Amino acid sequence: MIRATLPGGRTNRALVGALGGAVVSATFAAATLGSAAPANATCASFFGIGNSAQCTSSPTSIAIALGPGATAKATGLFTVAIANGLGNGAGQTTIATADGSVNLAYAGGSDSVTVTHSNFSVGIVQGKRVAAVVGSVTGKDFFNSALSLGSQGLVTPTQTATYTLLVAGNGNMAVDFGGGQGDTGGFMEAYGTLNSVFSFGSRGSFVGAGTFAIPLGPAKPAVFSTAFNLFGTGNIVTTIPGPLSIAGSIGQTGATIKQAGPGININNTVVLSAAATGASNRAASAAASNKRPSAADGSRHKASAAASTGGSKRGSLH
Repeated sequence: MIRATLPGGRTNRALVGALGGAVVSATFAAATLGSAAPANATCASFFGIGNSAQCTSSPTSIAIALGPGATAKATGLFTVAIANGLGNGAGQTTIATADGSVNLAYAGGSDSVTVTHSNFSVGIVQGKRVAAVVGSVTGKDFFNSALSLGSQGLVTPTQTATYTLLVAGNGNMAVDFGGGQGDTGGFMEAYGTLNSVFSFGSRGSFVGAGTFAIPLGPAKPAVFSTAFNLFGTGNIVTTIPGPLSIAGSIGQTGATIKQAGPGININNTVVLSAAATGASNRAASAAASNKRPSAADGSRHKASAAASTGGSKRGSLH
C-alpha cells in the first residue's frame, strides 16, 4: 500500500500525478508479468486457442490485442480482454487483463492499462496514460465498474503523470470524462459498498469515496457515499466513511472538501448534515424547555389567582 499526505494548493497536482504514476507502474508490472516484450502485431485468442505472448485466453474467455505494443489476457471464467493500441508509437504499450469471473477489460490508447479482478464487473479506458484497476487481487469483489473516456496523463523527459481509477469492494463505480489533459494526471477511488465517484474535466485532483491505496493511510471503506469533482484543479474531495455522504467540488482550485458522515458538502458549504440537524434539534429543544413554565411557576400562578378570587368575593359582601 502506498501512503502519503496530500497538502493543499498546487502541490496537490504534482503529488497526485506522481502517486498515480507509482500505482500505474506497479499495475503495468503485474499485468505484464510472464509476458515477452510486446510485438508489433494484432492477435486474438478464443477459448484458449491461439494463445501467444500478446494474446492469452482461458477455455471460457476471449483475448484480443490490436496494434503495436498491445497485450490482452483473459484468464478468468467467462471474461473478455481487449487492448487497442492502434495509435501506439515506438515504445508505447496498451494492456488489458481480465481475471475473476464474468467481466470485461478494455484498454484503448497509448500507455493505458485496464485490469479487472472483480466478478461481474467492467473496466473501460480510452485515453492516454490512463489506468483502471477494478477489484482487489483477492478476487472476492462483485459488481464494480470503472469508465474513463478522453482523459490524458503526462509523459515528458522529466515528468510522468497518470490518470488512475481504483475500484474495490462491492457495487462501486468510478466515472471520468476528460480528466488530466496532459497536466498532472489525477486519482480516483471507490472502495467499500455501493459507492460512486465522478470526475469531469478535472486535473491533478484526488476524488475518493473510501480509500484503499492513497492518500489517507490505512484502508478505509465507505458505505453508500458519493464524491465528485467538476472542472477543478488540485482538489481533494472525500467521503469517508459514510453512510449517505456526498462531497463535491465545482470549479475550484486547491480545495479540500470532506464529508465524514451523513450529509452533503458542496464547495465547503454544508447543504445538509446529520450533525448540524442534530445540533439544531437540540438547540430548539433547549429553547422550548426554557420557555416552558416550571411547576413552581404554576403553583405561584394558582395561588395568585386564588387570592384574587377570594378578594373579589369578600368585596362583594359589603
